[in-house]
Amino acid sequence: MWLATAASELLLGVEKGVLLSLGGHLARNARPHIAVLGRMPDGETFRNVLRYKVETQPHLLLLRVDASLFFGNAAAIPRGLRNW
Repeated sequence: MWLATAASELLLGVEKGVLLSLGGHLARNARPHIAVLGRMPDGETFRNVLRYKVETQPHLLLLRVDASLFFGNAAAIPRGLRNW
């Protein structure tokens, strides 16, 4: 993203480069990654179930939203909950 911002500022000008960078930032954060978590065997930490061998409970769903919450991604959170 840094390289795209620098190149767009050099080619298009500072204003358009900053707008392109801001648009990219908003687009990335509009659909945040939502991870389902499970407990590690040590019993103290929680990790993504797709990356680690973790223990889960069938009646419990733990989610982690990997972005700041703001009006632009407010609709993505309930959608992610429904998917899981």
